[in-house]
Amino acid sequence: MLFNSLEFPPFMSIVLLVYYGLQWGGKRYRLQNLFLLAASYYFYSRFSVYFLGLILGSTIVDYFVGKQLAKTEDKKKRWQLLLISLVYNLSVLGFFKYFNFFAENLHDFFAFLGLANTQASWILKNLVLPVGISFYTFQSLSYTIDVYRGRLKPVRNFLDFALFVSFFPQLVAGPIERASNLLPQILGPRNPTLKQFQAGLFLILGGLFKKIFIADQIARIVDPIFLHHESYLAGDVAIGALFFGIQIYADFSGYTDIARGAAKLLGFNLMENFKAPFFAHNVQNYWTRWHISLSSWIQDYLYFPLAIHPKLGKILGAGGVAFVTMTIMGFWHGAHWQYVAWGVYMGLLLVLYNKLRPFLFKHTRFKSTPAKNSFLMGSVLLTFCLIIFGEIFFRATDLGQAFSMMGGLFGNPGMSAKTAAHLSQGFTLFGIVLLMDLGIYLKNDQEILLRLPLLWRRSIQWAMGIATLAGLISNATELSRPFEYYKF
Repeated sequence: MLFNSLEFPPFMSIVLLVYYGLQWGGKRYRLQNLFLLAASYYFYSRFSVYFLGLILGSTIVDYFVGKQLAKTEDKKKRWQLLLISLVYNLSVLGFFKYFNFFAENLHDFFAFLGLANTQASWILKNLVLPVGISFYTFQSLSYTIDVYRGRLKPVRNFLDFALFVSFFPQLVAGPIERASNLLPQILGPRNPTLKQFQAGLFLILGGLFKKIFIADQIARIVDPIFLHHESYLAGDVAIGALFFGIQIYADFSGYTDIARGAAKLLGFNLMENFKAPFFAHNVQNYWTRWHISLSSWIQDYLYFPLAIHPKLGKILGAGGVAFVTMTIMGFWHGAHWQYVAWGVYMGLLLVLYNKLRPFLFKHTRFKSTPAKNSFLMGSVLLTFCLIIFGEIFFRATDLGQAFSMMGGLFGNPGMSAKTAAHLSQGFTLFGIVLLMDLGIYLKNDQEILLRLPLLWRRSIQWAMGIATLAGLISNATELSRPFEYYKF
């Protein structure tokens, strides 16, 4: 079920009616949990009922691994139990997401050596990637790892843990919640206030606004450029890369806003996934602002274990560990070489930054505020350009197209009339995105609307709400364009 489909509003309305109908009484939150679990499974089954078995499998394995970890202090047995969780979850994820990638590349390698036929009948061409598998697998794994480390007590009730794994607002594309944040909210009664409910509604409307009026509109400019990049000039390619960066941000942050808003309506608070990433002043800072739930997961469960490893940490060093983890993060996004290249590119930027950071800190002692501000603005602009350049890997259909488009940036100068005609629209939408983020950047991640006078705030909220609802009605036949991160 898509958040931007006409199916979601009635579904959410029914969920809210039943959920609040179960609100009164002693431990009625248990009934609410059971109902939310059923609603979550129904929500996911709208993509494919067959994939429910995969979620249930991860839930059962990690629930029992967690319970058994609490019963033993033997280090060997605890490691074996954790290994069961790791092997099961990563095997399922690896088969569905990466089997064809390795099979096709292995076949191509043997074909290059003259040891294989031109056809590989054993490659599963019809293998479908289960929606959200990368997200709920990492979420479930974080639970068993934290229980293994002694940072978390295992959940007693299976249904509560099942809801943690499959909670529908963030099931398909995150945020990748930690058990330490979400489980306490599941294990006790929720008492959402009117203010929280209103905040949830406007988060949903704001997310739909980003998706429908920014991401999907910019996509109409971006798609033709990437589809026919050979016939475009350097300026077209640059605009395509720039606008895709805006598109993917508006699309993914829009999804996150809807997810967080839907959770707030139910009395849950999900973690923030974005903090004005276009205002990052270096690449390392960028990864504390973009897809925070994934980058922090990679940091806690991959980067730090590698960095403190007595052998690997010493061999790789800080830069090497960052490079390895970013490459793995790229591969997490998709079983294609362009995603690996994107991860390698980001890893190289982090290595370069770590090498240059001591020099920058030593030689950037400004005596005046204007000089400091100028340096900061230059750093933000440079970081933005480096990130946007890398997004070509992320959007390209394959590695060949990515390198071709990057070469096109330095090819025939100029811009086609078709692209030039869309510049004002694209930059207007870009400006709206920057304005939406500006308040977050300046005021420590508080909603910009909350700092405006009440009349202005209400006017803007109602205008945005009416515009979004009008867009939903007038574009009813075009609302089914999936969110970009659904494919990961």
